[in-house]
Amino acid sequence: MDEKNILALLGRLRVENNDFFTGQRQMTLDLDYDEQADVMYIAFDAPRPAVSVSIDSGMIVRYDPTTLQIVGFTITSFKRYFLARFPEFCFLLHEQAPKSPVSDARPANVAALSRTTSTLFAAYMAT
Repeated sequence: MDEKNILALLGRLRVENNDFFTGQRQMTLDLDYDEQADVMYIAFDAPRPAVSVSIDSGMIVRYDPTTLQIVGFTITSFKRYFLARFPEFCFLLHEQAPKSPVSDARPANVAALSRTTSTLFAAYMAT
């Protein structure tokens, strides 16, 4: 996908996921960290098939191609790059339990993830 189409897609994702970006979406987080690969997988509610697009170096958004609902993220170089840039997300490592969803999705943490994603979308779209 070329840059123009990525920007158009990101704009559509922002519109279709307003509840996510404003921290109003009710969801649970399913977290899985691969320490050897330094990759964090974040799924909202139950993991499901999705299409992926990179919105930042190392951050990939996954979305349902039919509804355009964001269903999760994959963050590469999670400790080495992402946490160095966004240290407030160290909670993801502490809450992560293999194959166990976080039961209450901690609203403050979901809101922080929403704000950071919104910032990354805006930064990508400004380039």
